[in-house]
Amino acid sequence: IRFLLMFLKVSGRALACIGKSRPCIPTEIVRVRRPMRWLCSSVAWIFVAICLFSWTVRAGEMPEVAATSPDPFSACEAGLGTGASRYEGWRCFYMAARKGASWEQATKRVGAGAESGDAWAEVVLAHIHSDRGNSSAEGHYLRAIAAFGLESDGEGQAQARFGLANFRWNRGATPEEVQAILDQALLDSERAGMPILVATAKAQLARHLWRTGGDYDRAWAL
Repeated sequence: IRFLLMFLKVSGRALACIGKSRPCIPTEIVRVRRPMRWLCSSVAWIFVAICLFSWTVRAGEMPEVAATSPDPFSACEAGLGTGASRYEGWRCFYMAARKGASWEQATKRVGAGAESGDAWAEVVLAHIHSDRGNSSAEGHYLRAIAAFGLESDGEGQAQARFGLANFRWNRGATPEEVQAILDQALLDSERAGMPILVATAKAQLARHLWRTGGDYDRAWAL
C-alpha cells in the first residue's frame, strides 16, 4: 500500500512537469528506488520459498505413493473368496496379466492354487503358459482333464479341452487331431448339461471345420 501511494504521488508530480522549459524530476523518484528494490527482492525470495516447498512436498509424497499403489490382483483374490465360479476367479489373474500386470506374479499365484490341487487353477495356469509360448502348457491341460475326469466334471473337462485344442493348433497339429479334441469337448459340455457351454463347444467346433475346409454341412448345422 505504501509503495502504491508513493507511485501515485510521483506520477502526479511528473504530469505537472510536462511543458516546462527545464527538466523537472520529482525528488520522490529517488526515494522510490529503495521500495522498488525491496519489493522485487521480497517477491524473488517468496518465489524461491514456494519452489523449495513444492519440491519438498513432492519428494516426501513419492515414496508414499509407490508404497500404497494398489495390487492389480486384489480383486481376483477377493473374487476367489466369494464362492463364485472358480474358473472365472482364477482366470481373473490371467486377464489382469494380459492387461499389464506382472506375468510372473500371475504365474506364481495361480501356480500355488494348482499345487494345492485346484483343477481350475491348473486350467488357468495352462492358459498362462500357452499365452507365453511355453510348451509346458500341454501338460497342465492334460493334468486338469484327468483331475476333472476323476470328479466327473464335464464343464472342467470341456474348458480344459478348449484350451488344449487351441494350443495344439498353434503348435502345428493336424486338423483331424484338433477336431477330435473339440468333438470330445462337445460331449463333455453336453454331459455337464450347461446350455451356454454346449453353445460354446458347438461354435468352436464349427469354426474349426470352417477354417480348415472340413465338413461344411456339419459346421452349418452346429
